[in-house]
Amino acid sequence: MKNLHLPGICFKHIAMIFSAFLFSINIFAQSDSSENKLTDTLFAENDFFLSDKPLRFKLISDFKKLQKEKAQRKYQPAELIYFHGDTGQITWQVKVKPRGKNRLENCYYPPLKIAFKNTEAAQKMSFNSLKMVVKCQDLPKYQNYLLKEFVCYKLYNILSDTCFKVRLVDFIYEDIGKKNPEQMKMYAFLIEDDKMLAGRLNMKLLKHENLTQRNISPFHIMRLAMFQFMIGNFDWAVPTQQNLQVLESVQKKTKYYVAPYDFDYCGLVGAEYAVPNEILGIRDVYERIYLGECMPEGLFAPLKQLFESKKQEFYNIINDFEYLDETQKKQMIKYLEEFYFILNHKDFYSKYIRKTCKEIK
Repeated sequence: MKNLHLPGICFKHIAMIFSAFLFSINIFAQSDSSENKLTDTLFAENDFFLSDKPLRFKLISDFKKLQKEKAQRKYQPAELIYFHGDTGQITWQVKVKPRGKNRLENCYYPPLKIAFKNTEAAQKMSFNSLKMVVKCQDLPKYQNYLLKEFVCYKLYNILSDTCFKVRLVDFIYEDIGKKNPEQMKMYAFLIEDDKMLAGRLNMKLLKHENLTQRNISPFHIMRLAMFQFMIGNFDWAVPTQQNLQVLESVQKKTKYYVAPYDFDYCGLVGAEYAVPNEILGIRDVYERIYLGECMPEGLFAPLKQLFESKKQEFYNIINDFEYLDETQKKQMIKYLEEFYFILNHKDFYSKYIRKTCKEIK
């Protein structure tokens, strides 16, 4: 991945947390051999989610048991081996459990939560776990789905600081639960912890079932709805907090924001398992539907200008992502080009917004 642009953010909280998580190591390989030594430094952790270089590690556990008992969502012992530089490695005794909703039920490899236990690093952290998304099935197309979902997070990072940061992982999955232990190499990605997100933004996490889009900061929710329209994602909702984390401003009470996650059902990813609910009235995952609140047409002018101004950055994110082949990149660019054609249509508001937007009382 080359030259990804991310908005300016405060890394104070990220630095504090990951200095503990990676206690006494320098996470990135440096060109100067003296910097490859294991040190108690904040240098590497300051830009943990800013770096485009994948982390490298191996996770060893009885994954056969985890998959069999995934509905119970129980932790089980595991070993995480983190590789740094050319030859260095650090080993942690951790525990893992399956997580998620749709993917927990439908995927052979469910998303994971990795918890550090009884270690000096864990004792120093304000939280001690990481969320990781892995490919759903052991087929090449599922690896592509995961990589394209990762790109979706990066695209939203360009638009808003109220977003989850992600980090790619070059990952070895070792299942010791089988008679002949198996190793599988894949890409996965880590997602910023909820508490990290809230701390970075100086906000607090909120669980509130009675909120609607009208409670969210107006331009913020319109921008989010337009982004979901751009990538073709119908799998989100504010009242049920479906694939959204709600946050409340510490300075201004009752001022709410949302951070989206789980983009695997969007048209830009194009997963074969992503089937729209019939109630939406769309034929397939590639058909866009605007699910934001109905707003006056005039309010969409600055929103359209914003997305036009970010067009080349969006394309650069995709084209510079070296882990997808050219065919996948072209498909993603073509899907975004269709969005920009719609955005500039003379009947954009009446045809694409007004027909499906939500009337909220």
